[in-house]
Amino acid sequence: VNLRAEAVLADPGLIREAKKCGKQVMVWFPCKTNVGFEDGEKMYKRLMEMQVDVICCNRPDILAEVVSKVGGQPSSRTTLVQDEAPDFTLTACMPDDSFKEVTLSSFKGSKYVVLYTYPADFTFVCASELVVFSKMQKEFETRDCQVLGMSVDTEHVHKAWKNTPREHGGIGPIAHP
Repeated sequence: VNLRAEAVLADPGLIREAKKCGKQVMVWFPCKTNVGFEDGEKMYKRLMEMQVDVICCNRPDILAEVVSKVGGQPSSRTTLVQDEAPDFTLTACMPDDSFKEVTLSSFKGSKYVVLYTYPADFTFVCASELVVFSKMQKEFETRDCQVLGMSVDTEHVHKAWKNTPREHGGIGPIAHP
């Protein structure tokens, strides 16, 4: 289960419910630009107390700085961008708009994987990467590489974003999960 740190802190029951279902909880830690540094320290401590499985951040320097301020070394539950991604199984919205379970480790030994993240659907922050990765899909396929995009939104929101006209904030067709 992918969750934003802000959502988890606002509703700690999200983690309990996910754990009841046997799901791993991956929380996305905000960049320094989104949260004050002291707030970041408090947020990290709370997330560790809540026993989230993995904490990720698209700015590893910021996460590393916060971790060193609150207790030295990153815990085994903290993942930095340069490290190997933890295995996960998520429901993906496929290029044909169907839904399919995708497990990261299923590609190990057979394909390279480009796993990129973006904050959320229906935002203008990082949509350009999605479009470029999609346009280059054939190039990735010739190199035996699977592209996977991931945000904190559900597969249903991904599908809605793909099917919403661009003039209304949609993204259009995407050639990878």
